Amino acid sequence: MKFLPMIPYPVIVAILFLLIGGAVLCVFSKNLRKLASFRRIAIAVLVLFMLLRPTIIDVATERYVNKINVFFIVDNTGSMATKDAAGGSKYRFEQMREDIIKYVDLFAGAEFSAFVCDYDIYQALPLSGSTSAIINFAKHLQPKDSLISSWTDLQSLLTGAADRIEAYNKKNPDRASIVIIMSDGEESGVNKGFKTEVPENLLNNIVGGAVIGYGTTSNTRAVMRIDNNEITYESLNHISKLDEENLQGIATDLGLNYYEREISDNMFDDNTRYLSQFSRYEQEGDINSRFELYWLFALVILALLIWDFSDILNNLFSERRAR
Repeated sequence: MKFLPMIPYPVIVAILFLLIGGAVLCVFSKNLRKLASFRRIAIAVLVLFMLLRPTIIDVATERYVNKINVFFIVDNTGSMATKDAAGGSKYRFEQMREDIIKYVDLFAGAEFSAFVCDYDIYQALPLSGSTSAIINFAKHLQPKDSLISSWTDLQSLLTGAADRIEAYNKKNPDRASIVIIMSDGEESGVNKGFKTEVPENLLNNIVGGAVIGYGTTSNTRAVMRIDNNEITYESLNHISKLDEENLQGIATDLGLNYYEREISDNMFDDNTRYLSQFSRYEQEGDINSRFELYWLFALVILALLIWDFSDILNNLFSERRAR
C-alpha cells in the first residue's frame, strides 16, 4: 500500500499534532471528557487518512509465453514398420513416437498439430495447446494394415500441410511456426523415382524446424502390424531404405537441418534456439492501475456522523420532553 496525499505532508503532520493535542486535552479536562469529543476526534483522524489517499498499486506480474506453433509432418506408411531403428531394436514408427514426445517436452507451452500420410493424407490433429492430445496421438501412431495403407506421397503431404500452416499464420500472425518432418524419404507409387518438391508457401510460412530421416541406407524388409491386440507382424514383399538424398533436398529447400536419426539426436538440442527467439516472459496487468482505499474511511466517517447526529437528536428530544 502506498500513500498519494492530496495535500502536502507538512500540513498533514501539523493537523495530526493538533488532533493529538485535542485528544490529550479531552483526557485531562473533565468537561471535555465525553464520548462525543473522542468520536469527533476520530472523525477528524479518519478525514486526515482520506487526505493521505491510501492506494494499492496493481503491480504487474509476469508469465511465460511460448509463441511457437509446432507442426509434425509424419510419414506413417508401411515402410515405417521396418525394424531398423535404434540399431535394429525398434521399428521406425516406434522411434518416431518417442521423438514426437521429446519434442513436446522440449517445446512446453507451444501449440501442436500433426499432418499424416498413411491410408490418406490428412490433418490428424488440429492446432492446439493440449499437450495430452499430441502425446495421445504419438502413443497411438502406427502404420495401418497393408490392405489400407497407401504409397508414400511426401509431395502431397507437404502441400496439404503448407496450405493449413499458411491459414494458421494468417489467423495468428504474432506466432512463429516450425515444422518437424519425419520420414524415410521414399517417394513411392506414382511419385516413385521423383524427388519431392517443396511448396513455396511452406517455405514462406515457417521460421525453422528439422527434417529427420528414419531407417538406414541399406535395404531392409518392411513388416506390417496385422493384429493390434497381440502386436504381431507379417513380412511383406517390400524392401525399404532411407532416401537421404531426397530428405536432404527437402531440408535444403526449406533452409532446415537434416538429421539421420540412427546416427544423431542433435535435432533436440539444435531446436532449443527457437525457444529463446519466440518464447518470453510477458507482463500481465497494468503497472499504473490503482485501487483507492479512501472510500473505506469515508464509510467509517459516515457511520460515526450518523451516530453523532443521532445523539444530537436524542438530546434535543430529551430537552423538549423536560420542558
